[in-house]
Amino acid sequence: MSIPGESSAALDRLTAGFRSRGYQAHLIIPAGHRRLWLAVTNPQAPMLATRVMADAESFRWPWAYRIAPVAGAGAAADVMTRVLVTGPGHGDQG
Repeated sequence: MSIPGESSAALDRLTAGFRSRGYQAHLIIPAGHRRLWLAVTNPQAPMLATRVMADAESFRWPWAYRIAPVAGAGAAADVMTRVLVTGPGHGDQG
């Protein structure tokens, strides 16, 4: 199985961005897939979870919609935390 180095490095940067915001984040290869994904979960509400992939240019939602360029891991984490937040606020968990 081949994991493109650029995609892996971009997902590593995004993983660090989520962890610094207090989210659980880990790299996975789902059964039947050849692509590396990042699984992200809000530890305060585990049902708030998503996955993200990266190609050579962009981070993408599971349905392949573009989130942000891979050069903008912080911007991608900001966008995604809005989906994972449990209450009012601007990307915080509370």
